[in-house]
Amino acid sequence: MHIAGREGLYKIMERFWSKVLFSADGCWLWSRSTTHGGYGQFGVGSGPQRMMKAHRMAWLLTFGEIPNDLRVLHHCDNPPCVRPDHLFLGTLSDNSQDMVAKGRNRNQQKTHCPAGHAYDLENTHWESGWRKCRKCGAHRARVKRALKKNENHA
Repeated sequence: MHIAGREGLYKIMERFWSKVLFSADGCWLWSRSTTHGGYGQFGVGSGPQRMMKAHRMAWLLTFGEIPNDLRVLHHCDNPPCVRPDHLFLGTLSDNSQDMVAKGRNRNQQKTHCPAGHAYDLENTHWESGWRKCRKCGAHRARVKRALKKNENHA
């Protein structure tokens, strides 16, 4: 985002930081509009792209531009937090790995496959970093063999 002139920057900074609830020892929380995921959003103009996530704006105002291939991530895992020292830059992959490492991947929290089989040591197979249900895999293999057998006899 390009901000025209020093005066324009000061106005945006004043408007932005006036919407933050500061804490001496914790997160600085965005006090206005949020997304469904709880991330703060800040109006930066008009048109369809007028809203920017508040933590990204906090990064811009504190550290400067964000390279196109990087995201602004939270050390604190608190979506409305805009405290600059709680933020860091990373790739989409870094974000995913951070989410998994902190146990926030919703798939990690699932205890059973969609068919209802338990994800336990006996029934879980790992393939390319993904959990697979052995019972469902065996069922798919039986169906595939049966279809192939019927094809050969037709």
